Amino acid sequence: GWSGKRAPIKAPVKPTSKTLRSSAMTLADISVGGVFMETDDLLPVGAELNFQFHLNPERQLSCRGRVAWVKGKDEQRKASASTGMGVEFIDIKKLDILSIQAWVARSL
Repeated sequence: GWSGKRAPIKAPVKPTSKTLRSSAMTLADISVGGVFMETDDLLPVGAELNFQFHLNPERQLSCRGRVAWVKGKDEQRKASASTGMGVEFIDIKKLDILSIQAWVARSL
């Protein structure tokens, strides 16, 4: 079950997609439902991508996701807000979801 609770995370992410120009992205927050990726290389809503990231040095996660929403530079409400994409998980291992649940619980 997705609680809707999100936790901050600053982790480099390596996404792959047929339409990505670059792969320099950073995860800004995470929940059991998905992540927010900070990037200027935005994909359209519905685009699918594979990506890998580390919750900690020992735990690398690999999953597939779909862009649920995008926040471009013209949509920033605060000067500190980042451009990026909300990506929902569509294929992720149960053990990885449990690791994310533990991460979020420790961060709250």
